Amino acid sequence: MSTNMDQKPTIETQSKPIVLVVDDEADVRQMIEMYLVREGITCIMAASVEEACLLLKQEKIDLMLLDWKLEKCGIEVLRFCRELYPFMPVIVMSGVPLRILDVKGDAILSEADSFFEKPFAPVILVSHIKRWLKRLAATPNAFLPQQEKDILTLEEYKRLCIRHVVHLLDDNVSVAAEKLDIHRHTVTAMLKTENSPDSSSPPTTNNQPE
Repeated sequence: MSTNMDQKPTIETQSKPIVLVVDDEADVRQMIEMYLVREGITCIMAASVEEACLLLKQEKIDLMLLDWKLEKCGIEVLRFCRELYPFMPVIVMSGVPLRILDVKGDAILSEADSFFEKPFAPVILVSHIKRWLKRLAATPNAFLPQQEKDILTLEEYKRLCIRHVVHLLDDNVSVAAEKLDIHRHTVTAMLKTENSPDSSSPPTTNNQPE
């Protein structure tokens, strides 16, 4: 099932994960949609920054596939997404040759989770998306706060998780990034922010029974 921004977007209430595909090329959107639908994955389409941000507000998106070179720049969509959903997996794609512009580096440093250079094999892309969706489905409910006093902001949860994993792996940033399936620069930047004198450490949770 898919929703195209050529039609009026509707808010769907369903338990199946939803993938938002953002690309200003209609043939690319149609190709990705065909492969995702074939795998039973629900997807909705956006062709611009405005359409993508509108859908991010209206729909419960689980994963976003984002073209980095829209009519403005994909970074605007990524920043908006991170404000609403810090943990949402975002896969950036771009047809700009990496020898001309380090689009991959820009995307990763902007907190994208992975990158695909166009043209790509649709089968590999879909496999990558399915892996992310499977990981999301396997996220344990124990990660969620058990009491009102344990509720933190999403950014604090992200910081706590990264800090905990790095500590668990004896401060090995590279291994932590590999285990979390994020770029090591994201881990380093988060730790640097946390160690900054201007930053305040978030409160720690204690879900042990009293």
